[in-house]
Amino acid sequence: MTGQSLPPVEFLRELFNYNPVTGIITRKIARRRGKVGDTVGTLGKDGYLRVSIKWDGISKTYFVHRIGWCLHYGEDPVGMGLDHINRVKTDNRIENLRRVTQQENLRNRTAYGRVKEKYILTYHRGGYRVYVNNTHVGVRQTLEEAIELRDKYLANQSTQT
Repeated sequence: MTGQSLPPVEFLRELFNYNPVTGIITRKIARRRGKVGDTVGTLGKDGYLRVSIKWDGISKTYFVHRIGWCLHYGEDPVGMGLDHINRVKTDNRIENLRRVTQQENLRNRTAYGRVKEKYILTYHRGGYRVYVNNTHVGVRQTLEEAIELRDKYLANQSTQT
């Protein structure tokens, strides 16, 4: 959905209001599934809010944070990624969104896994993966062991420079 163009901003502004302080988008027009003032967005399995919009006779689903960006800045972020700075996928406040390339967004994603420890990725296939700046350092059975491996690796890197 990142590469998919949004409907024109004028059309989006007819449908929705965006509060940049709260990050909430509400309806301006009543639809079959909602009335005026209702908050839009359905939570997907990946943790992002989405909304379906019928435009030009076709119904498509779009990320709510992309629509918020477009409503606030008046431009479609197509071709660029939008990063949630605090990594909370439902926090669509404008101060929490930034335009990034896909490479920058992936770098942010690999710096923090779901365990919320920098450079340690989620428990997967028997261990926690330690991955520092595109270098696979190793896999450890426990989070504590992975933190120890990461810290040793980083200390060794700092003494070499």
